[in-house]
Amino acid sequence: VLANAMAVLVQYLSAKLGLVTGASLPEAVRDRLGTPARLAYWAQAEIVAMATDLAELLGGAIALNLLFDLPLLAGGLITAVVSTGLLVMRDRIGQGPFERVVIGMLLIIAIGFAAGLLVAPPSGAGMLGGLVPAFSGGDSIVLAAGMLGATVMPHAVYLHSALATDRHGTTAGPALRRLLRATRLDVGTAMLLAGTVNLAMLLLAASALDG
Repeated sequence: VLANAMAVLVQYLSAKLGLVTGASLPEAVRDRLGTPARLAYWAQAEIVAMATDLAELLGGAIALNLLFDLPLLAGGLITAVVSTGLLVMRDRIGQGPFERVVIGMLLIIAIGFAAGLLVAPPSGAGMLGGLVPAFSGGDSIVLAAGMLGATVMPHAVYLHSALATDRHGTTAGPALRRLLRATRLDVGTAMLLAGTVNLAMLLLAASALDG
């Protein structure tokens, strides 16, 4: 919950930077920092993007293994092909239709996890207890770090500033204020949906999956 709230703030600030300055976060870093710092930020972004892609690939493979008993290698290959196909589709149909496709997929995921919670409802007391920050050994610290990294992702922060400028360009005055208000609503709604799915995912795993 705390990571999701932080993600709302960070993603909004990234979009706000793009709307107000007309430059993306990577462009702002390029213009204001020296070469060693720029290279360090670039390396950080590349490593984080690769780590996130690896997690998504493994997640897709594990999901297909749980659902259809597919070998992990086959599931990973299927996930890679589908992901590449989505990126190719974006280049061909444009940003707007691509976003609608992604939103539709997210809604399917959200409905699926919500339905799963109805089939295997978690403990109410357990859910309330889980909202209290606590650690129980080294494994829980690693899990918490993973949740934070899966919610506040540096490469997504860089990207959001660029998407804001690509979509809206540079504005000023009352139009900019209206756009910033709309962006707050947009980011808040998107992160609320993402946070709800993340919570449902954790609850369903705790209540329905062994181990």
